[in-house]
Amino acid sequence: AASALMEAWVNRCWIGSPDRYPPAPNSVAEMYDVHLAMQGHPLAASLGGVGGYKLGAAGVEGEAMLYAPLFSHFLVDAFLGAIGSMASSAIQIHAIEAEVGVLLGSDLPARLDGNPHDEHDVWSA
Repeated sequence: AASALMEAWVNRCWIGSPDRYPPAPNSVAEMYDVHLAMQGHPLAASLGGVGGYKLGAAGVEGEAMLYAPLFSHFLVDAFLGAIGSMASSAIQIHAIEAEVGVLLGSDLPARLDGNPHDEHDVWSA
């Protein structure tokens, strides 16, 4: 599955027929196996490597949150104009959703008392 998806993205040879799609994973573990295979796939470098992760589907299948890798070519490079634009046709999607990321200067580990961090803690990190 990982090879089929990576080859489609890198070669812009979209999978246009349902019978050509790889089979859906049978479990969350299988889904993450595909994600890991995509991250380590030889073609991943052609997409700029992993630039972040998509988080979503809170509570699905008993998971706190599901995640999937997002490649730099479609995030950072597109945003900076290095690939021309952020057109949805560039990555075969039908809607573009804004993603917000923050890079902290230091770790912000969970508090031992279980309380959330306050604004000062976050700005200090």
